Amino acid sequence: MSVLSAVPFAEVQGSLALDLAPYLEAEPVAPTGTAARHEVGPDADVVPIDRRERAETERWARHIVQAALEVVGGVRPSSQLVRWLSPTVYADLRRRTHLLALASMREPERAHPVRARLQTLHASYPTPGVLEAAARVRHGQRSRAVAARFERRADRGWVCTALDFA
Repeated sequence: MSVLSAVPFAEVQGSLALDLAPYLEAEPVAPTGTAARHEVGPDADVVPIDRRERAETERWARHIVQAALEVVGGVRPSSQLVRWLSPTVYADLRRRTHLLALASMREPERAHPVRARLQTLHASYPTPGVLEAAARVRHGQRSRAVAARFERRADRGWVCTALDFA
């Protein structure tokens, strides 16, 4: 069996535990009259989004992207994100963590000397139940881009279905 095909599970997550319990318990917010409107696509379709729901969703997306950066940097175990990532994204994140560890000659899931920090996240909602985000990440003196796509699933809530590091 390949190392990447096995999905480890840790019952105790340690000091960097990813606390997303409020997002699990929160009921979807019903749209109100305070909807934000975003122009999408060449035809400028309008998708109404409740402001409170948008703020919560974007805050959650920031947590997931920062946690993914910490996984790649060896600060956080990848098992903490298994519930929030699709199997493909999870396998790619593990592969990237392993390759970066080999390139920097350190053990996988051991801290890299320079930690990446999420600076900004810009979100768009191309269709209901889909959030696409572009993030700027500061890594030492350099800035890098990360793109992510989150989809709302009935059985799991929001799940990251694409994560691309530039």
